[in-house]
This record gives sequence, structure tokens and C-alpha cells, in this order.
Amino acid sequence: MGKLMARAVRGLGSHPEPDDIEIRLLDAAIEVLAERGTQTATIDEVARRAKVGRATVFRRFSSKDQLFERALAQEMQKFLDELQERAGGFDDIGERVAEGFAVCIEVVNHPLLRGDSLVARMTAIEAITQGDPAPIELARNYLAAQIDQMRAEGRIPPGDSRRQVDVLIHLVLGYMASPATTIDLGNTEEVRALARETFAPILLAPNVPVNAQ
Repeated sequence: MGKLMARAVRGLGSHPEPDDIEIRLLDAAIEVLAERGTQTATIDEVARRAKVGRATVFRRFSSKDQLFERALAQEMQKFLDELQERAGGFDDIGERVAEGFAVCIEVVNHPLLRGDSLVARMTAIEAITQGDPAPIELARNYLAAQIDQMRAEGRIPPGDSRRQVDVLIHLVLGYMASPATTIDLGNTEEVRALARETFAPILLAPNVPVNAQ
């Protein structure tokens, strides 16, 4: 999974808009990948779920790996687009953080992370830490850039953006690894409330690095 994810990251933004058949194939590929893993997932199963012939799959993708790479790239692009659209729609910093966190936590319900299997969740988490650049590093850089921009605009106090992002990412990873919680992670309003209470203060409180004191 890690190698597939790494190659998928390198392909972000380089693929044309998929047509209806390709969308069905990519969605089916994610379902099969989530249920069977990379070793036992098959092209035949993807074709069956997408309701196309095996030959149709190979006219569009040269191998099983290429199909899964493209499917993973599509899922990452969906996440980034939704994060930008939803979090970017708020001027209030607390609300922006809350919405951004809600988008991240909704990943817990993604087919690749859904279910009770700790092994499956940890495999998916390990996959996003691999590659050059790793998906988690792309997220880290994206969030740090957003925080730097808000800081440059004077909308949040001085602080170390990278350290703040590090805390936020590790908190999200904790919920991904262990989604059993007193908070209903399927309830967006509860997730937003949690972010307002606990995550927004990470950005809104002054944060001076120890070595700068």
C-alpha cells in the first residue's frame, strides 16, 4: 500500500478529468482495495463491481497497480479539494479550524479506514507516511502555508506554524488510529464543536518556540 500511495502522490494533478466509466472503475477499485488489500485484490473483481468487462479495464489501465494508484490519487485529490472548499469558506479563524478538522476527521469513515480492524487502519496510516513526498508531508506543508498566510495577515498571534501543524496532525492521526471515543465522529457538528474548544486555541494562543526564548 505504501508504494502505491507514494506513486499516487507523484501523480496528483497530472490526470485528466475522468469520464463516467473511469469514475466507476476508480470507485470500485477503492472498494476492492479496502476489502481485500493489495495482494488479493483483482482486476476481475473491480470490473465486476464497476459493471464493465475486463477488457475495458485494460484499455484504460495497463496493470492492477496503475489502476489502484490512480484510484488512490483520486481519493487524495477529493480530500484536498474538499478541505480547500469547506475550510476556505470561513473568515473566522476558529470556524475555519473547526471545519478543516471536521474534514480531516471524516477520513475516519473512508472505506480504507472504516471498520474495527486496527491492522487495516494502521496499514493505511503507515501508507500516508511513505513516499517522497509522503502524503502526510504534503498535508503538513499545505497546513503550514495556510497558517503562515493567516499569520502574515495578522489574523492569528505570532508562533511557530510547523510546531502547531505537528500537534494538529498527530491529534488527527490519533483519532484515525483509534476512532472509539466519547465524541461521535460521524456527527459533523460534534466534531466542529470539539475543534472549536480544543484545536482552535492551538492557533489562537501565542506559541513561541523554546529555542527562541
